[in-house]
Amino acid sequence: MVVVISRFRVANAMEQDVEAAFLERPRLVENANGFLGLEVFRDQAAPAVFFLLTRWTDIASFRQWHGSHQHQLSHAGKIGRASCRER
Repeated sequence: MVVVISRFRVANAMEQDVEAAFLERPRLVENANGFLGLEVFRDQAAPAVFFLLTRWTDIASFRQWHGSHQHQLSHAGKIGRASCRER
């Protein structure tokens, strides 16, 4: 199993919108080969900081998803409109 953790900071006070977008996401990743699960966390001390944890059967499955058209589509909604910076 491979765990991928992404950390990003919402830079434009849209934390509630980003959180809602994760709850309402199109769930395209659930159909990706090798996908095992996804969890979203917020930093209690810095609420604009989000952590996205995904689990995969192997790194090749994650890379295939990350380079796919479906991945691009999954970021085309509200999350894409929020200004986020990866750190």
